[in-house]
Amino acid sequence: MGYSLTKKSVLKVKPLLDVLVGNPGPPIVEWTVLDPQNVAYALRQGMKAAEYLGTQDYPEYRWLSRNYSVKVVIPDRVVATRKIISPSSIEVGKEVPTSKTVIHEVGPDPVSVVATAVGISNWFELQFPNAKGLDEVQMLLLYNWAEGLGDEVFIFQTPDGLTLTKNPQVKELGIQWTPKQKESGSQTTQDMTIQKQKNTGS
Repeated sequence: MGYSLTKKSVLKVKPLLDVLVGNPGPPIVEWTVLDPQNVAYALRQGMKAAEYLGTQDYPEYRWLSRNYSVKVVIPDRVVATRKIISPSSIEVGKEVPTSKTVIHEVGPDPVSVVATAVGISNWFELQFPNAKGLDEVQMLLLYNWAEGLGDEVFIFQTPDGLTLTKNPQVKELGIQWTPKQKESGSQTTQDMTIQKQKNTGS
């Protein structure tokens, strides 16, 4: 199966690529995920797309496909190894029907949440009960990843954990997570509108 050498392929796995770029230590990086075959394929595809797009678009990722091999370790790990020739690509795993999927195996690490979402095709809503209490930086990583996809993916937290969803009602209800700076900007705009209405007597 050929790779899709597009910007979206890079953005889809950007948090994982950032881990590899910022890894000066051990030559092996691994993630525990639900569908390691899909994640490994998406990661290889993202690295190949970054190399193909060249220095102008993704200079920081351009050499990752040459510097890392990506393989699956049964049953649930994706392993990226530095300076080893990449193995052949693998087939994409089966698709998951549109529904709510509860994933207990993934903890609070936002990169693991991204890797899990990448590994599931056509998901509608993913709930992570063990991804509780993420801080602003961790939530911002998830938010930027979702924004970069160009799809309508919304994130929200409850005491029961973290949820990624494509349900537009979340946006309509205003319960999706957004950065504080963005929230503050929206509030300021609203306040200015109210003040203008008062001044004009409308």
